[in-house]
Amino acid sequence: MEDCIFCKIVKGEAPSYKIYEDENYFAFLDLFPHSKGHTLVIPKKHYDTVWEIPEKGEYFEVLTKVRENMRRELNVDYVDMAIFGRGVSHAHTHLIPLDGDWKRTIEYVGELKSEKLDEKSAEELVDKLSMS
Repeated sequence: MEDCIFCKIVKGEAPSYKIYEDENYFAFLDLFPHSKGHTLVIPKKHYDTVWEIPEKGEYFEVLTKVRENMRRELNVDYVDMAIFGRGVSHAHTHLIPLDGDWKRTIEYVGELKSEKLDEKSAEELVDKLSMS
């Protein structure tokens, strides 16, 4: 899709902090993270919503792989998954690392202030989390 920011990221036409890439999927750091390491996982092919991805099993295998890497490398207790779908019309899932005394995601995320990820922090996270 021509105007889709996520399609541009996949094509290398827009910058991103890549964590994972394979033939069909791409994962990158959220620029306005709710927690350290907050990552988006998307199919490379444009689908408006996660529900339209034909190979949902394959997609969830990638989500699981990225999640396990995040838990290990960030030493967190839990990585929550959220599918909101209305901000960008390209299928995507948020993986949000949570540690310590976490609450239900909707409460936790609502309490957090999302500040733009600075380049130094992003590069450090990419070094730590990169699976490609």
